[in-house]
Amino acid sequence: MRESAVRSKVRQYLNGLVKSSWHSVHTGGFTRPGTPDILGCYLGFFVAVETKAPGRQLTKSQQFVKREIEEANGVYIVASSVEEVVEGLRKLLERVKDGSYQPLEIQTTS
Repeated sequence: MRESAVRSKVRQYLNGLVKSSWHSVHTGGFTRPGTPDILGCYLGFFVAVETKAPGRQLTKSQQFVKREIEEANGVYIVASSVEEVVEGLRKLLERVKDGSYQPLEIQTTS
């Protein structure tokens, strides 16, 4: 299956979720290299989804952006199918439920 077909099916699934907002990123001359295909908010959590044709791997720039997002406490899902997105979101909800996913504390100065 081509990446465009994977992305289309994933978008269709994500658009059916409640309490979420998803935006496709159109790559081109003005987009930072490595930016995920889909960015969104799901139940208050920042989620990035990079769709890939089966068997394809992240590029170096995508690996860099993935690290940045995860270090900022965001969720990054690499998906070659809708099922992988479902699994990624399920893992997020499990981590929230068991307390292992905690928002970062915001440090302010007075």
